[in-house]
Amino acid sequence: MTGGAISTVHAAIGRLRDGGIIRPLTDRTRNQVWGTVALLDELGDLGLRIGVRARAA
Repeated sequence: MTGGAISTVHAAIGRLRDGGIIRPLTDRTRNQVWGTVALLDELGDLGLRIGVRARAA
């Protein structure tokens, strides 16, 4: 999809993972799904805020 060599893509993913930028969303080894840490954390916080307001209503 990126047009790059598979080894280059895997190396880039490894650097992003090691740098705490992305984390795996599945336990699979093939066709792994990744998400950005900042976005996933924000979505988690949003879910908590929505839950607090829903319980308060």
